[in-house]
Amino acid sequence: MERRNEETLKAHPRHVVKEARMANKLTQAECASRMGIARQTYLDFENAKTLPKVDLIYDFAELTQRSLSYYLPLGVTLEGHILVKSETWEKMSQLNEELEGYFRR
Repeated sequence: MERRNEETLKAHPRHVVKEARMANKLTQAECASRMGIARQTYLDFENAKTLPKVDLIYDFAELTQRSLSYYLPLGVTLEGHILVKSETWEKMSQLNEELEGYFRR
């Protein structure tokens, strides 16, 4: 993986994870416990010390009641493969908006 892409994948959640956790009035220990991971694993995720796995991001998105797309950077490639294609991103965003509208009713 290109070093730049790895850094982008690690850094993007750093800017939003703590804010989402605090908005939900959760401690780091509570997040780790509810996600079924070690506290240190959660700390590494929040502090961008490790490259997060998609399932970890998904669990956190569910916990904080935010869309998965909120935590994923757009257009980052891994070994020549696009992590999220722009078309997929657009579909995910549109679906998320539709679901949010449905649940607001």
